[in-house]
Amino acid sequence: MKHKWTKSQLSLSSGQIFLVQRMALKIVLSFLFSLLPIIDGHGDTTFPKLEDLGRRKQLGHLNKPSVKTVKTEYGDIYECVDFYKQPAFNHPALKNHNFHPQMRPSFRMQQVSSAHTFPKDAKSISVGLKDKSCPVGTVPITRVKEDHLKRIESLMMNYTSKIDPHSIPLKPGTNVAIAQTKPGGSQVYYGVGANLSLHNPPVFSYEYSSGQLGIQGGPDSIQVGWTDPMSGNWWLEVGPDYTPIGFWPNRIFTSLAKSGSYVACGGEAYHPPDIPGVPHMGSGFKPSRHTNFNAYCFGFFVLNEQHKVTVKVRTEGYTNAPQFYGIVDEFIVRGFLDKDDIAGSGNSDVQVNGTNISLELQHRVVYGGTQVLS
Repeated sequence: MKHKWTKSQLSLSSGQIFLVQRMALKIVLSFLFSLLPIIDGHGDTTFPKLEDLGRRKQLGHLNKPSVKTVKTEYGDIYECVDFYKQPAFNHPALKNHNFHPQMRPSFRMQQVSSAHTFPKDAKSISVGLKDKSCPVGTVPITRVKEDHLKRIESLMMNYTSKIDPHSIPLKPGTNVAIAQTKPGGSQVYYGVGANLSLHNPPVFSYEYSSGQLGIQGGPDSIQVGWTDPMSGNWWLEVGPDYTPIGFWPNRIFTSLAKSGSYVACGGEAYHPPDIPGVPHMGSGFKPSRHTNFNAYCFGFFVLNEQHKVTVKVRTEGYTNAPQFYGIVDEFIVRGFLDKDDIAGSGNSDVQVNGTNISLELQHRVVYGGTQVLS
């Protein structure tokens, strides 16, 4: 019987369900990956099979002493850990760092309008601990249990860590349906963002199905964020107020220390090739005009060299399994679809009967599959 991931599992089961809003959010699992010292920095991830004693030792490295414990309405347990004692600072490149709890990005993201962006019945999600927040000077970290490590061990054996399927061959059983910048281009990107839908696809314990938005440079990839023009560090912000919740120092990267050369948005799913079956991606439906049924990435944008938001990014739809999954990559201008003739940062003025009308350009990506609407 297929397992249905519950809300209480969202925080650590992001390999199966990626919670995303505005700037996208595929970070809980990715962040946890960064805390494990046995991970290769170039993506050749290995996770040796650990005995119970070894896992308990690993739990000791991950579960730091906390000043407060918070339990959410969904049953998730977070530990409020002193900022300077968080396990992320175990990274060898972060020794003698000068980071502090009050640090913020050096500039504010310009507001990106959400007009013409969502299906009519779309509802936004909230991210955070609400009134049960952690004290100032601490960071919330999910309490990791031994069962979590077992699940991560299984997932890391099959997870494709690079968002560009052309940079390294996809592992057998891995399928993608994405809108991507053309590989090998000369354009550079300093950030990427979008509004993504949230779905709950049924998966077996040996599968994963994800919605993702990411930026990549050489062997480095982030899913997702933008870089600070002053420090070169990468940030993740969510929600209409652009609340910072994720941070990657540029010193832990090589190619992404300055900018990225590839961005993509869409879905990824994995099923062991030796077992019959195909996992759902997104809502389970192939793209159609009925966006209420589809997984989507609306308002897709990048940050250019001036750190300005622009939708002027040429992308192409790609899937390695068109028999199962579909991808639609298009621009929308007040209901008119026209990708080839669009240019600019996202807004333009036209004259209709002598009257200037400002039109807003939106980049929309729709993906998913294994079921087909009749």
